Amino acid sequence: RRVHGDFLSVYFFSSAAMAGGASTLMVLAPMILIMNKLDMKDPAIVLGARCSFGGVALISFLVQLVIALKLRRQADDPQAAAVRVPPAKGSTEPRLLTPLAYDLEKLRESLLQLTLSVAIVTGIHLKWSITQPLCMQVPMQLMGLLQNPLVRIHLLGQSARGELARPFG
Repeated sequence: RRVHGDFLSVYFFSSAAMAGGASTLMVLAPMILIMNKLDMKDPAIVLGARCSFGGVALISFLVQLVIALKLRRQADDPQAAAVRVPPAKGSTEPRLLTPLAYDLEKLRESLLQLTLSVAIVTGIHLKWSITQPLCMQVPMQLMGLLQNPLVRIHLLGQSARGELARPFG
């Protein structure tokens, strides 16, 4: 049983290093230490992890819904500079999109990523009764929301310059 915990620790540390760097590791390291001290089979802890995970997933979906509604209300500005995006699969030429079209495309990608993440973590939890992924996804999803360029531009009001310039890195 200990093998799962060690594998998950290595998996989450490596994915955190790729996704958000040091700030993510600063949150995940204490979480892993705390989870190793807790009885992750205790029904109260499992219920708390499920509720936290479901609540954060719901918040993430609602944030994306709010962004989608804001984008749908925006008019496509013909004066805005076109965004050159890498070629799609099967194509060799880069595409030019308006900032609105680019943001809608990125929102679709973000929503797909969130849906797959929730489905995979839920599947792992239900199939193997492992609670750790639920606990780890709570801070990871919240930090992902705060690092998402669409959230930063459309909800937090930051300007689309510098690291938030389109196309997003």
